[in-house]
Amino acid sequence: MMRVVFLLFAEERGLLPQSRLFAMGYGISDELDLLDARQKEEGEQSLDATFLTWHRLLATSQALYRGASFEDLRLPEYGGSLFDPTRFDFLIACDSQDALAITVSDRVMLEVLRAVQIAQLPGGARRISFRDIDVEQIGYIYEGLLGYSCEPAEEIILSLTGGAGSEPEVPLATLEKLSQAKPTEVALTDAILAWVKVNQPAAKPRSAEQ
Repeated sequence: MMRVVFLLFAEERGLLPQSRLFAMGYGISDELDLLDARQKEEGEQSLDATFLTWHRLLATSQALYRGASFEDLRLPEYGGSLFDPTRFDFLIACDSQDALAITVSDRVMLEVLRAVQIAQLPGGARRISFRDIDVEQIGYIYEGLLGYSCEPAEEIILSLTGGAGSEPEVPLATLEKLSQAKPTEVALTDAILAWVKVNQPAAKPRSAEQ
């Protein structure tokens, strides 16, 4: 996500090549609109089957770190720890078939781009212009991203409705056990909320009625 923030900032400030070749092969700033259009035309499920934005992000990261030289495109070798492939080698690691071991679908990347580019304000959602953001504000965004982490799930996990960014996440097996022990909807709801309160105190679930 921090790479996305950096690239949007650099691209909208004109710090990266402005050629059509760069925009078609490496640019990130148009991806939100393109994925939004695909979602409306093809549906969310179709985005689960493609990984174009993820591959674009990796290619752009490599080009910035190592440089790129084509007939109509020259990109210096910038280096930098954020794009260092040896520092984050798991991002480009391959499996036994020489395919990327980790891939991120266009549906997930659409949510990533929305989280970075769309601000949820009291008056409604507003598109963020990275052209108007200064370096200090980029620092605030970076600090906010430090609060996120990820880990492999060893079982099926269900995300329940709740506050944005703080939805309860409950193992399916736990829900099944609670359902067997609490046969009525009211009792099951109370049991789920009690489990969330003990096991995920930072989560913000809906009320029992909701």
